[in-house]
Amino acid sequence: MENPYDNIIDFDYSSNYLNMDIIQEEKRKNKKENALVDLFEHPKNNLIRFSNDERCFKLLLDENSKEIYVKGLLPVLSKFFWPDYEFIPSAYKKKGNKTGISNRFEGLYRGDIVHKQLELYVNKGGIKSIHLLFNSIHPFTKKAIIALNLWKWVPIVSEFTIYDENLNLATRVDLLCLDESKDIVLVEWKCGMDNYVNRGNKPMKGPLKESYSNSPSNQAYLQLLFTKLIIEYTYDVRIKKSYIVRIFADGIEPYFLPKLLSGKANIVYQYLIDSLNFEKKNKKKGNKN
Repeated sequence: MENPYDNIIDFDYSSNYLNMDIIQEEKRKNKKENALVDLFEHPKNNLIRFSNDERCFKLLLDENSKEIYVKGLLPVLSKFFWPDYEFIPSAYKKKGNKTGISNRFEGLYRGDIVHKQLELYVNKGGIKSIHLLFNSIHPFTKKAIIALNLWKWVPIVSEFTIYDENLNLATRVDLLCLDESKDIVLVEWKCGMDNYVNRGNKPMKGPLKESYSNSPSNQAYLQLLFTKLIIEYTYDVRIKKSYIVRIFADGIEPYFLPKLLSGKANIVYQYLIDSLNFEKKNKKKGNKN
């Protein structure tokens, strides 16, 4: 795909207000969009939520019960697929570094800002909603908005919480869009990682150990794959196109979910179920002892 930041210097955000009425009408007209309606109206949506105050997922077992904590997808993937990953701080010290970031924690903070601004842009009504909470729009946020317009991806919802009862895990979908073909597009935003995105220090664990290193790019692809699988397996909504969209110092690029990894979908999903079940059994044995 074209890198929009190579061609667009300025952008008029005033005309880019997200019209939810038009999107709702399109959903009613088209079968593909009806799948999104099924996702948004799924009964699980009333049971699972993300608590911004506590920064965790909570599940309501039934109407008469209290909420319980549910683990997030990413920490669990890290535990069972790339537990040996070591971040390389020297990546920030290279000569000519243009990231503007001096350490990993600054990078994570930047990512939080960009995710929040894009959530406001998609869910709350465009650029104006960002200005209600932020004094300025982050350059990475601008790049993302420009890209969505250039690629003609119509944003539908951002930071949508989903839950898989087989895994007993929850996660938030960074972005769901519709493209020109009215296909559902799943997007996972990643910010920065300019100097180390493809650096791994060891192989992945489990069924991926022979083919994949534990690099941040492979971590992101696996996170994207599991988000896709949860939507498809649990909510019965097919995702045809899935992308990691990485925003970095020199621009923005979409990376399609690799077919080789998609081909291992059932294997990695079952591996995670087995790993979680094995961990659960060991904990029960430990409690008895």
